[in-house]
Amino acid sequence: TRPERPQIIGQPQDTAVTEGETAAFAVEATGDNLTYQWQQSTDNGSTWSAIDGANAASYTIQNAATGLSGSQYRCVVTGTISRVSVISAAATLTVRAKPAPSTYTITAAADPMGAGSVTGGGNYSQGASVTLTATANEGYRFTGWMENDQRVSTDATYTFNATGDRTLTAKFERVYTVTISSTAGGTASTNKTTAAAGETMTLTATPESGYRFTGWTSSNGGTFTD
Repeated sequence: TRPERPQIIGQPQDTAVTEGETAAFAVEATGDNLTYQWQQSTDNGSTWSAIDGANAASYTIQNAATGLSGSQYRCVVTGTISRVSVISAAATLTVRAKPAPSTYTITAAADPMGAGSVTGGGNYSQGASVTLTATANEGYRFTGWMENDQRVSTDATYTFNATGDRTLTAKFERVYTVTISSTAGGTASTNKTTAAAGETMTLTATPESGYRFTGWTSSNGGTFTD
């Protein structure tokens, strides 16, 4: 008997989904020992490209992206005995953008723990004003707000509008207090009273008339003459 030529009895249908959802197309055909090859067109059907691995009666797109919206899909059905191929109608995929959430979550934390505290954060509606405040504990100072390893503000009070979920970290560093004094016959001063490890400070000794500077001594036992 003559092999039954393939015939499409169920065409793929246009499909509309929301971004991130699954889109599926299917074809129904009769005939001898059928094989399937789905094709895609991104130029309104002017050219078609075979989709690797799409060799079943149905074709599924996981996590559809908005960039696929407007693409067309069709299936080439072939009878391996009759060696006849038929092509289905083209179906169009529409991918709607995912609606923006009504609220966003703002998370704020201090680093290192125990160096300071933060206030602010929580859930905010689209466009709402958010204020985060960093307060250093004794012996520390605030150095900036960090997000994804990038400094986004050096203001201890950081205000912005909520346009998406954000996780921010208030960075603090340890500082040390330097107290200076002088003996009779002169005065001593410094350009700053606190500094972080490795930071430069300038100490100035001014002798009075009839005296000369002989050196600095430190509470940790060090002595230097510069």
